[in-house]
Amino acid sequence: MTKMWKYEKSFVIGSDQNQEKILLWWIQNFRRNVRQTPLVFLDFGISDFALQHVYSDVDLVVPFRTIENRKVWFNKPGAMKKSESRISCWMDIDTQILTDISDIFDHHVSGKLTIARDPVMIRQGQDKAMNSGIVVYDEETLPILDLWEQECINNHTVRGDQEALRELCLRDKTVDNSINILSQDYNWLRLMYMRGEDSLSKKVIHWTGPTGKDILLKKIIPKFDEKREEIMTKIGHDWKPEQ
Repeated sequence: MTKMWKYEKSFVIGSDQNQEKILLWWIQNFRRNVRQTPLVFLDFGISDFALQHVYSDVDLVVPFRTIENRKVWFNKPGAMKKSESRISCWMDIDTQILTDISDIFDHHVSGKLTIARDPVMIRQGQDKAMNSGIVVYDEETLPILDLWEQECINNHTVRGDQEALRELCLRDKTVDNSINILSQDYNWLRLMYMRGEDSLSKKVIHWTGPTGKDILLKKIIPKFDEKREEIMTKIGHDWKPEQ
């Protein structure tokens, strides 16, 4: 039986309580740049206060039970399967959208995960390194997402979800053949940007790692919209990098 999807296409994000300030900024910045495509939010456990603002600004909220005793990012492939969309684009919320990126769906290839390489890690000798901050996928990739989810649950030797995906690609030719490389302009990494590597056609800056989160919280978000400051200050904690 063919599944009936709520949306033909959607952008998908997720967050827990530790990143609420970034989350609320991200949604507002998304809405400034992307007018038409639905936005789906996977709730990894945010506060009631933040959730009421999220409900008013996204198209669908999906509660998600996170993996016990694992860093929050290991929930990504499982959460991606809950998008209620035939074609989806997952985005980490430490990404800064610079323009309308609705054309990212033009790069979708059915049955494949469309994802950018990680040039920084490749230069350090990690063949096939990818950055999973932005991934375009569809209903035909669900078996690959299942494998990726299990790798995130069971592989306790990797640092994060993208390293788990790389391990799968190195070990399983079927998974490796299910990768479609996305233009770097849709996922311009912080380390590239801060080392002077730039592109006039970049569409998204990905502020990776604790340093990137600090840049967002201290330099980018405060300048975004002073009217949001009251909401931000009512959230009763600041972001702290996970150890």
